[in-house]
Amino acid sequence: MPEKKGLDLEVLKEVIKIMKENDLNEVCIEQNGLKIQVKQGQSQPIHSVYSVPIQTDNEKQITQAETKTPVETSVFIYSPMPGIFYESPKPGEKPYVKAGDSVIAGQVICIIEAMKLMNEIISDMDCEILEAFVKNGQTVEAEQPLFRVKPKA
Repeated sequence: MPEKKGLDLEVLKEVIKIMKENDLNEVCIEQNGLKIQVKQGQSQPIHSVYSVPIQTDNEKQITQAETKTPVETSVFIYSPMPGIFYESPKPGEKPYVKAGDSVIAGQVICIIEAMKLMNEIISDMDCEILEAFVKNGQTVEAEQPLFRVKPKA
């Protein structure tokens, strides 16, 4: 039986070099029954926009004191996906929000980078930022709390 020979590593390196030199995104080569396809990932991040539903904190119920003082209701804004949390559009720029800021529905509150995509996270309600739970550049998981907010009536 004839022995099938695989693709030489040097040939593969040369293909990648040619792709870079000619700004190609994809190359497909077929030779002696062996077919390889090389795709280059996107170098520029693409922005996606997500509207994140705000969920109430069911685990910690706040009870009203006997003196009938008003109860402050707070809810959390959760990450819709795993990724890297960014507080501003670019390094060194002003954060989208910080504790004490008022937010309106539809306002960008942060970015989560996932698979080279920059996903703008948008508040779906008017609220006040009470607390941020993550730091700029920190890795977050899906459903991880990002902010504690006070809804506006």
